[in-house]
Amino acid sequence: MNKDTKDAIKEWEVKAALIGGRGFTGAYQTIFIDDECTIEGGRHKNVRNNILNNLRFVKDKTVIDFGCNVGGVCIDAKNAGATSVVGVDISQSAIGLAKELVGIVDLDIDYKVIDLDATDEEVFRETVSRDNFDVALLLSIWRHIDIEKFASWVGNVVDSIIVFEGHASMANERNICEDILRRNLTGFSIRYLGEAGNYAKVTTGRPIFICEK
Repeated sequence: MNKDTKDAIKEWEVKAALIGGRGFTGAYQTIFIDDECTIEGGRHKNVRNNILNNLRFVKDKTVIDFGCNVGGVCIDAKNAGATSVVGVDISQSAIGLAKELVGIVDLDIDYKVIDLDATDEEVFRETVSRDNFDVALLLSIWRHIDIEKFASWVGNVVDSIIVFEGHASMANERNICEDILRRNLTGFSIRYLGEAGNYAKVTTGRPIFICEK
């Protein structure tokens, strides 16, 4: 990685700090660009990445990340060999930063601003202008959206795998998440994988499920 790229990433980090929130500055999650560059974030992904085998199952697959923030997991998916990656988020500022970052590091990832609460299957398909995706990532978003509405159609746009992560420090989070998945994802087998880490590398009960057709 050349000096100009490194300098551009440092400038990007300053902008990302403005939308950090949650008691930290910078990106929501640590972003691994390559062996020379890691952007530190408020939430480390080590535990989740170990549980998900560093997303190796996305190799040669099409991937969509719902609630992508500034695109850290989208970059992970692209680096893991996904053929195409789309990230969607309600935040225009987050999507703007996501687009800027992949421009800096020269990665082909598509980003869209989508309000999932105001979107149904038809509107979603028109917005992304693509056929179904092989893999969908739903990571710690369900308490921020109308999950019953979203879950009623998301399975229709995914051909193979949905990865679902719940939230931390919530009573019975694993059972609540599993109930949502079993009621809404018809035709998927649902398997609990373990708990992901929270902010500052603390594991506090973010259950992860893999749902497979």
